[in-house]
Amino acid sequence: MTLEPGLRAAFHYTVTGADTAAAVGSGEVPVLATPRVLALAEQATVAAVAGALEAGATTVGVRVELDHLAPSPVGADLEVQAVLERVAGRRLQFAVRLRDGGRPVTQLNELEFIKGQIYANVWHSDRIARISPATGRVRGWIDLTGILPADQRRDGESVLNGIAYDAKQDRIFVTGKNWPKIFEIKVAPKPPATGAKH
Repeated sequence: MTLEPGLRAAFHYTVTGADTAAAVGSGEVPVLATPRVLALAEQATVAAVAGALEAGATTVGVRVELDHLAPSPVGADLEVQAVLERVAGRRLQFAVRLRDGGRPVTQLNELEFIKGQIYANVWHSDRIARISPATGRVRGWIDLTGILPADQRRDGESVLNGIAYDAKQDRIFVTGKNWPKIFEIKVAPKPPATGAKH
């Protein structure tokens, strides 16, 4: 089998309590969390091309567009579908759909796979979630508030919307929609609060 448009995979998944925003830390509501939606999408894209890759090869997501359109409660039966739409050298473009009882749940936006984690920006914010691809749980946050001053943004849509990873040099880059700059960032643990009582 070769990598060519039309390869597809589909499966059903039942939302559990461990999949909710409250459980993964991405909100307080008991419905399917967006990080879990992202993990299901990744699972479907990997399955779609699994038989067409050379032994030992895998796929790595570098860009995702994600809109989480409808809440899916615990017990909802989701249909997850991925179709390979385009092959351009080493770049693969997929269409992924999640449906809950026939209703669309998502359209996908931006992510990067970095050192075993999914980095995904939160649309209309300067925050990036670090997500476990195995569980969909948010493992941490990168706060880029103020990285591009408001006076350098064209409008309300000029938001953080680009993550790239240079594995050879171990460098992370971010940019945004209509931003005039690309930034290299270093991720470091949050320093402990000063003046803490003992």
